[in-house]
Amino acid sequence: MQNTIPKQRLFFALYPDAAERETLAAMARLLLPAVKGKFVTEDNLHFTLVFLGSIAAETRQCLEQMAKTVSSAPLTLLVDKIGYWRKPKVIWAGATQLSDNLLSLVEQLRTGVAACGADPDTRPYEAHLTLVRKVNRHVAEIGIDKPVRLDFDRFSLMESVPTADGVHYTTVASWPLAVGEAS
Repeated sequence: MQNTIPKQRLFFALYPDAAERETLAAMARLLLPAVKGKFVTEDNLHFTLVFLGSIAAETRQCLEQMAKTVSSAPLTLLVDKIGYWRKPKVIWAGATQLSDNLLSLVEQLRTGVAACGADPDTRPYEAHLTLVRKVNRHVAEIGIDKPVRLDFDRFSLMESVPTADGVHYTTVASWPLAVGEAS
């Protein structure tokens, strides 16, 4: 008999608040007016911490329990550059400087993900959010004259849900970023 337990496409992320997402989307439209591609909707703008892929319910439960044990102070990211990745054909915004707190958060999550039996990405972490997909030409990396400051006091487990209009990201659960206050 075939395994028919549904899986979810999941990832851990930092999810900016609505005002921050609006600022990022406006910045993208201002700095990238001539780019041909599909701009990511404001609601989908996020920084992936650890991508998980298709996850079964029992693994998700383990991930949620593990996330409760993560300890990290609130984080600030200064979005100060825009770049392009050729293979996935995306334009992204990112932070040049990554705090030790952010790198520790990513490492704690990767370790926990592995303990739950999933395979975390082991490449060096790059804090970025995708602004435009399906870009038709190379775009040179540019600095942002007026960097965008983003403050995070939570991290989330997000689900990627395909819809007729494209992928939509929903928050499955979230946890506070407060040392010693993981719940």
